[in-house]
Amino acid sequence: MGISILIAIPVASCLVHRRFFGRSFLLQLFSVSMVVPTIVAILGLVVVYGRTGWLSQLFGLQIPLYGLTGILLAHVFFNMPLAVRFLLQGYDLIPSGQWRQASQLGFSRLSAFRLIEWHYVKKALPGAFVLIFMLCFSSFAVVLSLGGELKSSTLEVAIYQALRFDFDLGKASFLALMQVAICTLFALVVYRIAPVNRQDASLLSTDRYILKDSFWAKASDLAAMLCVFLLVFPPFIAIFDPVFSATFFDTLLSSSLWKSVMVSLQIALPAAAVSLLLGICFGVLARFCVGRRYLSFLPNKIEHLGNMILMVPWLGDRNGAFFAVA
Repeated sequence: MGISILIAIPVASCLVHRRFFGRSFLLQLFSVSMVVPTIVAILGLVVVYGRTGWLSQLFGLQIPLYGLTGILLAHVFFNMPLAVRFLLQGYDLIPSGQWRQASQLGFSRLSAFRLIEWHYVKKALPGAFVLIFMLCFSSFAVVLSLGGELKSSTLEVAIYQALRFDFDLGKASFLALMQVAICTLFALVVYRIAPVNRQDASLLSTDRYILKDSFWAKASDLAAMLCVFLLVFPPFIAIFDPVFSATFFDTLLSSSLWKSVMVSLQIALPAAAVSLLLGICFGVLARFCVGRRYLSFLPNKIEHLGNMILMVPWLGDRNGAFFAVA
């Protein structure tokens, strides 16, 4: 969680201030990384960082992938792009007039970050922090695949073991309530001390003005992009490695594959439509409450409802679930 956010801050700053070839592709890749099936991404990480992976074959480096190191690496791969997207939304709230004044006054990147950017970045951090915390705290597929030992287990894995091996419903219910309580308490504390993230009334456009550049600014941007290149690109490339295998086209022509695709579409399309409709309804309700004296406390509460589902143990990954504990 902390590693993802620490990497995401300089990456987001670089993406805002630099215009380089492949920037749009990188932003799209960040969006795709949030919907890649967990098991597929884990296989990509194993191909790159495993005992016989690319890193070991090319440089002779051995990373203890099965254990806490592998779990952290997988969560950074998933959550760092998510944190970047959150921070970029915060950057979009910066009025163009502030960028213009910073450019006219000859602000360096460090001065602009300290006096302008940080004021908006810190408002976007609590939402990203809570969301990534809940995703990591309730992680199941990653921990089950890369855990390797009991000391790396999470509450979600403990619930699965209580149901799958012991069939102890009382223990599973207690652990589920404990997870909900911990996540709820954490979210309440963070949102209680977090500043309210509101759009500035002077926001007229999203123009960017050139700031004073320096060697250290270029070095920090280069280091941020290298982190992205090393953490995100290799697993994505490894995911497409089976495309060049002999069994790929046989699998592609399999009737069972297309039956699975149809079932997935039958589930995904209605669920997406209903979810979108409910989201619009909640958005309209939040907008209706804005500016009304006795309902002014509701918009933020409605916005935070989206995180409630992450508190419930699902015994699955971020893209799917085996079953929920209720």
